[in-house]
Amino acid sequence: MRLGFVEQTLFNDLLFPLVERCNIRGARLTFRQLADRYAMGDPPLLDVNSPDGIAALSRFQPNLMVCIRYGQILRGNVLNLPDLGILNLHSGLLPQYRGAVASFWSLLHHADDLGMTLHWIDSEAIDAGPIIATTRQPLDSGQSYFRQTLSLYREGVAALINTIATIASGDTPAVVPAGGRVPIFQSPTRLRLTALKAQRAYCSQRPIYGA
Repeated sequence: MRLGFVEQTLFNDLLFPLVERCNIRGARLTFRQLADRYAMGDPPLLDVNSPDGIAALSRFQPNLMVCIRYGQILRGNVLNLPDLGILNLHSGLLPQYRGAVASFWSLLHHADDLGMTLHWIDSEAIDAGPIIATTRQPLDSGQSYFRQTLSLYREGVAALINTIATIASGDTPAVVPAGGRVPIFQSPTRLRLTALKAQRAYCSQRPIYGA
């Protein structure tokens, strides 16, 4: 519930309406301001696989689609819409961390680094498409989970932009297979959240230098 609040309710229902009401315009726009600029209709598209969702997407006649932190699995009719395919920017390193809140599981498992993966969505399988690029940064036990996850996006989005430029030029990005069968992580239980809090409390009490 807290994750849903931070990622959805806080911005879409509380912060963004205030920004729009004050008519604040800058380099970064809300989803509705983006929709108004490009005449895309009323956001958000809550059920992309529904008949209304498919109809809304079809009106764009998309060549390429990009998926970032979208909480639905794209199904067959949606997968077949763009002739160039669908790119997904996943906030975790694939194939090790498929599924939800990959950065959380990386922290819980004492990973050396966090990262993002840019890959193709070519089926309904979760985070299983061919991998185009990965970006990494060292895990910092002194920073919060939220800050570390946000910091991944600068290089991740840069990789996405470079890939789109490659596709626009007529070239095909090089890919590597996503690998074999690995578990798909789900949203953490209360027990797992408590375990991460305890782990991070221990890390914060360790000396910076020395054993």
